[in-house]
Amino acid sequence: MAYTRNFGTDEAPLHVEFSEDHKEYFADGAAGLAIGYPMSKVVLTSIDPHNPNLDIETRKAVCTLSITTETLIEIAKMVIGNAAKSKGFLQDQSTEATKRLAEMLSNIEVDDNEKNQNPS
Repeated sequence: MAYTRNFGTDEAPLHVEFSEDHKEYFADGAAGLAIGYPMSKVVLTSIDPHNPNLDIETRKAVCTLSITTETLIEIAKMVIGNAAKSKGFLQDQSTEATKRLAEMLSNIEVDDNEKNQNPS
């Protein structure tokens, strides 16, 4: 369903319309950045979970973002600024998630036959 979201403030609204075919990509890394004028490119990647060679990290290119250099710099400033404002929240959440995972792992019991099996 199409919708509109305000990313601005009451004083300076910025309404963005999301169409029904709006695409969302998952990326957990970036493999390349080509800065130029007036355009730049960023290659966003994701780890390949099907890589048979565990000694070499293999990534898949998820998408290449072609963007004006000015906009890329604005995004970089926005990311750093928002991360700085959210520093405490991010630290608290990562600590809590680490605690939950440690607790889950401490409660796992595996018999000797299951230890030698590879998950698929």
